Amino acid sequence: MSDETLVARYRKKLENNKLFAFLVIITLLLSSSVAAIAGIKSLLAYFSPAPPPTFEEQVASLARKGCILFLPDSLVAQSKNTFILNAYKDFWRRSDIYYATRIEIDGITHHRGTAEYNLAIGQEKARAAEIFIIEHARIVPEQTEILTQSYGEERPLERAGEYECGALVRVFHN
Repeated sequence: MSDETLVARYRKKLENNKLFAFLVIITLLLSSSVAAIAGIKSLLAYFSPAPPPTFEEQVASLARKGCILFLPDSLVAQSKNTFILNAYKDFWRRSDIYYATRIEIDGITHHRGTAEYNLAIGQEKARAAEIFIIEHARIVPEQTEILTQSYGEERPLERAGEYECGALVRVFHN
C-alpha cells in the first residue's frame, strides 16, 4: 500500500479523533517522509482556524438566501456596488423570479427601538425591497402577487460588512 493511500485512508479519521491523528502522524513520521509531510499538513489544516469570509463571500452568501441589503438606519436597498447588484441578479436567475406566481418579502430590522417601531421599520424595508425588485428585476406586479410583511426584530439580522439584511425575499411558482 502506497504512502499516499495511507494518508487518504486515515484523513477522515484525522478529522474525528485528535489522539488518533497524533498517533497516525507519529506512525507516518516513522514510515515515510513524504507521507509524514502530507500528514503534518493535514494536521495543521485541521487545527488552524479558517480565515474569516471576505466581504464578497458574505454578500454572495446572503444574496443566495434572498437577502436585500440595507445600510443600518436606511430604507434604501443597496445596489450602487456592482458586486451587490450582481449577487442579487444571480439569486433572481437561480430562483427564476421572472416567472414567479408569488413573491413574499419579509422586512427585518434590529432591536434598537420599541417592538411597534421595529415592525413599522421592517414593513418599510419590505416595501422598499419590493420597489427595488420591481425596478431592477423588471417584475410586472400585475402578473406576480407580491406580499410584504414585517417581522421587526423577531428574526435574526445577518450582516455583510457595514450592510445588514433588511429584507428576505422568497419566490414561489404555483
